[in-house]
Amino acid sequence: VVSYVSIGVEVPTQFPAIDICNHNAYDGNATRDIMRDILSKSNLTVDSVNSLLEYSDLADDYFKSVFENKSLHGELDTYDLGFYLSQMLISCEYQGEPCSHSDFYWFRDYNYGNCYRFNGDDPDQMRKGHNNNDHVFKSKKSRLSSRPGHGLRLELYVGDPITQQQFTYESGIRVIIHNQSIVPLPDSSAGIDVTTGFLTNIGIRRNFVYKLPKPYNDCICNLNDTTSYDSNEYTEEIRQMIASKKMRVYQQDICLKLCNRDYFRRQCGCIDFSLLMLETNKNLTRCYSDRQIECLNQANINYFNTDEFTNCYAKCPLSCHSIDYETKITMSEYPTLWYANLFKSAYKFIDYKKFYGQTPTFDLIKKTTLVVNIFYESITYSSISEHPVMPFDLLLSSLGGYLGLFTGSSLLTFVEVIEFFILTALFVHKFRKTNLNSSCGSSGSNKLSTTNNGQQKNGNNKNKKKEDDDDDKQIITTSNNHHQTKF
Repeated sequence: VVSYVSIGVEVPTQFPAIDICNHNAYDGNATRDIMRDILSKSNLTVDSVNSLLEYSDLADDYFKSVFENKSLHGELDTYDLGFYLSQMLISCEYQGEPCSHSDFYWFRDYNYGNCYRFNGDDPDQMRKGHNNNDHVFKSKKSRLSSRPGHGLRLELYVGDPITQQQFTYESGIRVIIHNQSIVPLPDSSAGIDVTTGFLTNIGIRRNFVYKLPKPYNDCICNLNDTTSYDSNEYTEEIRQMIASKKMRVYQQDICLKLCNRDYFRRQCGCIDFSLLMLETNKNLTRCYSDRQIECLNQANINYFNTDEFTNCYAKCPLSCHSIDYETKITMSEYPTLWYANLFKSAYKFIDYKKFYGQTPTFDLIKKTTLVVNIFYESITYSSISEHPVMPFDLLLSSLGGYLGLFTGSSLLTFVEVIEFFILTALFVHKFRKTNLNSSCGSSGSNKLSTTNNGQQKNGNNKNKKKEDDDDDKQIITTSNNHHQTKF
């Protein structure tokens, strides 16, 4: 296999889908009392763990499992536990023009809670049951300019550090840049974390990858063509997910999640709530109790430290075709003191009381606010495609050329050889047929000759007998005449 890299230009260029998720999955103002009640009923204490980070992680696992379980039974709506986009989005610009929360739509992630997608093109995944503007879908394209101000610029508030950022040790925004055809997983390595107190520039460039299917690579090109890959236990389930609009095309990371889910099920007898979106069987047991959550945490550690991780990669090959976004990230401090003063005074543009509840100080703005620019660093794109080093037609051509060079043979020679064998076969067949007919004719002639000879022999015997009778008669006549002469 040989790879070819080509560089192209597309104007206008399709702008990718942008997902934003708050690192703090739950608004402390809405969940503080519930979280404290959950911790009081659990066996989790600071003395029972090895570090404060572990304590925070386990507490977060307890919160999410309880919230998800209550949501499944209709006891609460997890949408109301997290941050609304209207609580986070201070300002929005796309290609130099204003945008708002109506240009995003909502989706839920187990680890990050409420997430919002800009420029997504799958209305079937839009939030149902909430009649607000957080879930409106629009699709746009970028312009020729690749300067930071001509992509998507967001100014975001992550929540009050005292009242809203509860039971978490990190703050910031998770940004996922992806093509509209895939369903991203925010907790995957494709995400980018942007932090408060900084302006983050993310320059992107689009890459197309086209790999050859089996036998050249172990990758999946078309799920419906089972001859193009080695079938595995998850392909049928992924087909069902595509049919139910949960995803559009095969994705390796989704397949790995399914494999991870089965490992947890074997170890703990239940499935992780974070994998619930992938489950088609709604009757399976979810991990909810303290014992099950502890089992999940231990199984997750064992999964990456045993052969299970490698086995899952063996069961889940790459996709043959993919669209990736290469990123280049730069950062600078935000805001300046001058901008912070302008921020507080320009009430026409920013209703700071809506976010901060009071006139924010410079330090408060720096601890709770960030800016992210996402733009095309270049309007060019790269395409990486694989081709066989020697296709079958080229192989035949080369073989004929070498035979002609070293042996003086040509295609006509092969035709003549084939013709010789065909003519020989026809001659042998004709010869055998002729001999068979000759054998049959000789056998009949011999039989006829024998019959004629027998008949001729019988005739000769009759003639001989007749001659003998005539001789006897002549002898008797002669004897009588002799006697008559004597007397």
